[in-house]
Amino acid sequence: MSDTIKTLTEAVRGRVITPADSDYDDARAVYNATHDHRPRAVIQCTDAADVMAVVHAARGVGLSIDSLLSADVVLADGRQVTVSDYQHEDLFWALRGGGNFGVVTSFEFQLHEVGDIVGGPLFYEFDDAAAVLQCYRELIATAPEQLGCFFGWHIAPPLPFIPTRAARGGYVNFMSGDDDHRAPANYGANYERLAAVKAAYDPDNLFHLNQNIAPAKGR
Repeated sequence: MSDTIKTLTEAVRGRVITPADSDYDDARAVYNATHDHRPRAVIQCTDAADVMAVVHAARGVGLSIDSLLSADVVLADGRQVTVSDYQHEDLFWALRGGGNFGVVTSFEFQLHEVGDIVGGPLFYEFDDAAAVLQCYRELIATAPEQLGCFFGWHIAPPLPFIPTRAARGGYVNFMSGDDDHRAPANYGANYERLAAVKAAYDPDNLFHLNQNIAPAKGR
């Protein structure tokens, strides 16, 4: 058993099912039978704490797109291409968080060694807030990259004083259909380049749902 699986087994209340278990095939099955995924483990979470432990273990090196090596993509004209740092580099760049440029049918990503993970909340009295914030500031300034933490405050001011709009961007995976005007702001300096890639690979904007990048005009 790998260190990662052993750590998860000790950290969660739910079952950790591996290929050595007799019910592994049943546990790994998904609704779409065409996808034959064989993960190193299937975690049957029982509560939010289990989910937190699994996410900490799975996302320690970022999202899949952060370690993407290549992808097979069906384009709007029906062609299938393989994109990577060496093939269709512009499309490969755009696919990693830029929006809809085609249908990804498979992808290859770099695996990373995962060590032990420790996580959990710490709670302090309200009267200690000033000292805790000072300690947090000093800690986070010199903390290693592997340490992720944030300070949470559970007393909110009246609603009129809470900002209703993000100042520097938005979470593009959840832009609504009427948020098209937000796309240029969300992607910032990358928007024009993304629009050029869109014009090259999907000029008629066939893939236009969610986080859409409109094709650049005149291309």
